[in-house]
Formats: sequence, C-alpha cells, structure tokens
Amino acid sequence: MLIWDNKVASGIRFARRLVASGTSNGRVHLNDARDGHALLAIDAHPGGVLSVAFSPDGMQLVSTGYDNKARLWDVATGAPVQTLDGHNWWVWA
Repeated sequence: MLIWDNKVASGIRFARRLVASGTSNGRVHLNDARDGHALLAIDAHPGGVLSVAFSPDGMQLVSTGYDNKARLWDVATGAPVQTLDGHNWWVWA
C-alpha cells in the first residue's frame, strides 16, 4: 500500500479505521486503514511535516512541521481549524 508520494513518511498514526501520515514534501495524507484507499491529501506545511496525531475522538488531526507551527485539521473535510504559531523551534505532536 503506497500512502505517500514517494517521499519519506514522518509520523504515522491510526484512528477509527484511518491512517494519517505526514511527508517530507509538506503533505498530510489520510487513508482508509482497511484497504489503503486515499481519502484526503492536505498541503499542510512548507518544508515538510514532522508529526501527526489524532484527537481522542478521531475527528481532528494535528500536524506539525518545519515551519514551527502546529495546524489542526477537520478529518472529515480536510479543512483547517486552527493554526498554533509563535513557536521558536520545530513542533512535535
């Protein structure tokens, strides 16, 4: 199952039949954990994604990147919910 565009995956998490992965090209991918089907691809961070993590209910996803930001996403739509900035260094989830 290919879940990233031939880029290095940086943090893979599972929640409610979903797999989230972040890549070195700055994208976050959501895939169906049962069959690997691509559900969403989000241009999340310039310079690459460091980590991803689901909320406890699996409805939101946080991604962190080399841009020193944490971004919160709606899992159902891929829409941005909130950006947490002001960090002085890379952020890890």
